[in-house]
Amino acid sequence: WSEVLQDHNLGVRNPISTDMAPERFDWIIRAVLMGIPGFSYRLPDMPEWCLKRLKEHFDFYADIHSGFIRHGDAYRLTPQPLMGGKGERFPVFQFTDGSGDSVLFAFRLTKAEQDRAVFPQALEAEAVYKVVDFDRGELGTRTGASLQAEGLTIPGLPEDGSAVIRLTRTF
Repeated sequence: WSEVLQDHNLGVRNPISTDMAPERFDWIIRAVLMGIPGFSYRLPDMPEWCLKRLKEHFDFYADIHSGFIRHGDAYRLTPQPLMGGKGERFPVFQFTDGSGDSVLFAFRLTKAEQDRAVFPQALEAEAVYKVVDFDRGELGTRTGASLQAEGLTIPGLPEDGSAVIRLTRTF
C-alpha cells in the first residue's frame, strides 16, 4: 500500500488518513514488515498519531528483521489470500529465528471469521514459550507441544485488523 496515481490498490489512492481506524493503519504497515519494507507516503502530511505508531512499528522491526525476517525460516500457517476477496480471509504467517523463537503475523481480511486458530510449526515440543501479543501484552505460557497440537487462537480482530504475536522460549 502506498500513495498511488494509478488504480492498482483497489482504487484507493491515499490509504492513510486522519479519520482511519488505528487497527487499519497497523494492518497496512504490518503487511510490509514481513519483508524488507519500503514506504511511499508523504510523511510530513501523515497524522501525528500515525507517525508515533510508525515509530513503534519501526522499533519492533529493528528488533526482529535480522534474525526472523532476513535469516529466519518462514511458514504459512494458513492458505494464501487471493485478489478480489477470494482465498484465505485470515492469513497467518510465522517467522522463526535460529534460536527457535517465533513471530506470527495475522491479518483479518474482509468477510473473515472473527477468531482464528492456527498451529505454529517448528517449535521445540518440550520447551515452554511465553506468548506475547504486540498490542495486548502477555497472553501466558504454553509448551511447544501444546501450541502445535492444540493451536493458538487469535481472538477478536476487527476486519482489516492484524496481530503480531511473539513466541519466546523461556528455557
